[in-house]
Amino acid sequence: MRRLTSGTTVLGTAALTLGALVLAPAFAADADAPPALAPTVNFAAGVYNKYIWRYAVVDNEAVLQSNLSASLAGFSAGVWGNMELTGYHDADRAGHFTELDWTLAYGNSLGPVAFKGGIVGYTFPSTRTPGTYEIFADVSGELPGLGAYLVPGVGVYYDIDDAKSALFAEPYL
Repeated sequence: MRRLTSGTTVLGTAALTLGALVLAPAFAADADAPPALAPTVNFAAGVYNKYIWRYAVVDNEAVLQSNLSASLAGFSAGVWGNMELTGYHDADRAGHFTELDWTLAYGNSLGPVAFKGGIVGYTFPSTRTPGTYEIFADVSGELPGLGAYLVPGVGVYYDIDDAKSALFAEPYL
């Protein structure tokens, strides 16, 4: 497997991917159909016994995680947060957010295949960890006969700031 080493190559690939996402509806949409402009806002929160990110335990005790997002016509913006409840790393962190992630994205679909791309900003208030930014692309597709019950996909994330050239691919079901 060849490792990507050129930031220009990855940024160019990301730009082409995002361009394809934006142009795909123009070629696939029904010319007589009105544009879908129904905004949505979602909020979710939960208490978990630990925080695991990309297969690594970040916090081994109880955390509160919340997400607020809004979308309109394929564009979305959101903020996700992790709050330590027990002061696992430091007693002063209990009841404070230790991570806030900001996301701007665009997504669309072409038949059973869905595409999404954007940027994520990671910030770490209440810690000494520097923040960073990643661009991402995600593609998933429904399997014939299973519809939305089993939708495999892969997300690819590329750090463009603090951990330059860090590339992470995550398959999912």
